[in-house]
Amino acid sequence: MTKDIEHDFGLEAMYDYNMGKRATHSPKKQWKPKNLSLDPAASMFAGDKRIIPYHKQLNSATGSVLATLFLRQVAYWAKHWNNPFYKFNGPCEHVLYREGDSWQEELGFSKREFATARDAVSTKITHGVSKKEVLECGTDVKSLVLYWTDSNNVTTYLLNVSLFNRVVNKAYR
Repeated sequence: MTKDIEHDFGLEAMYDYNMGKRATHSPKKQWKPKNLSLDPAASMFAGDKRIIPYHKQLNSATGSVLATLFLRQVAYWAKHWNNPFYKFNGPCEHVLYREGDSWQEELGFSKREFATARDAVSTKITHGVSKKEVLECGTDVKSLVLYWTDSNNVTTYLLNVSLFNRVVNKAYR
């Protein structure tokens, strides 16, 4: 992850906040939880973490059951925690990792199932890929979720709220 992205989102402060520790540094832009402006249908879709509802109406957009389930959980975390947020792909030894809190554990997916589901609805932000351009100009399903991995091996996810609202509303017409 570039220093610009770290600066944009104040991720160091987010790490400290998520671990329940007070930040010992002062990033240029302090991280604060935000309320998303999701439309009613999108808000219902983002619902409750313990129950992962399957919305078959979205399969026409996502292309698969697994991608729909992954997208639903991204929407949940974006709505109930923050947008963007970090989450690990699978169990690991990272200091920020908490047992049971990776995508694979939460969704019950294998490593391959997770990668396939994420790839169906996501764009990885790497050097040369503009997050702003994907958010503003991305209209296909792969622009629904943006993600990047920083130099500390922390993967951050960002829900493209405007595109998500359009996709969900279209699916429920």
